Amino acid sequence: MIVDSLFRYPIKSLPGEKKTSIRVNNFGRIHGDRIAAFRIGDNLTYNGEWFPKNNYLSLMHAPELIRIKCTFNSKLTSVYFEDEKLSININDNEEMKIYISKFLNDATLRKGISYFVSSKLSNSFHDSEEGYLSLHSKESIDKVSKIAGSLDPKIFRSNIVIDNCDFFEEFNFVGKNLIIGKMKFEVVKKITRCNAINCNPETARYDNNILKLLPIINHVSNPSFGIKLKLISEGGSIKVGDKIYLES
Repeated sequence: MIVDSLFRYPIKSLPGEKKTSIRVNNFGRIHGDRIAAFRIGDNLTYNGEWFPKNNYLSLMHAPELIRIKCTFNSKLTSVYFEDEKLSININDNEEMKIYISKFLNDATLRKGISYFVSSKLSNSFHDSEEGYLSLHSKESIDKVSKIAGSLDPKIFRSNIVIDNCDFFEEFNFVGKNLIIGKMKFEVVKKITRCNAINCNPETARYDNNILKLLPIINHVSNPSFGIKLKLISEGGSIKVGDKIYLES
């Protein structure tokens, strides 16, 4: 097996970046991945604690976010929004909040969001407190596409896409260790998916049917796609083309 492609997602639920290499710190988090998010709900403060994903603006409840097109500069200090040809400092809380609010159809969401950037390497706005890396195979994407129709693999927002294995073979890695580059990861679980994967990039609506199809395709009762990796060695780098081994 080899690493086919790599991604990181600096701002939770906004477009990510395709990378030729990523750096994993000793806390098991990718440098620049999920470092910022929009807080929603009754308590709009952020003190460095981890909160579940329903506390943040996401495709799970705001499908219009998928219409946003943006890129990041190499140092992750600014975000360039393509539709208005506008660049905003990634730490500018007020400007980021104003800009993103314009995309939201729900008036309550528009009024009730706060934007935060974490400055700590041990913190992140991942769906799990541990901030695990996520991985799926090209073969699994191909299998789902044959049944659900052509789909953009980025809807699954995985960090690592691998090649040269059977479809959904990655599920068999759970409970085992993977060697990628010079790092070792424990495969801790399959990823149970939410309604975000039904969000259609063309329509910005939940009109895909992938959530219901997954159990039919891969025979896992909870709609699952991809796996989570926990770093159990020192950090390091992963590059496209790196070989992947199951620890014997």
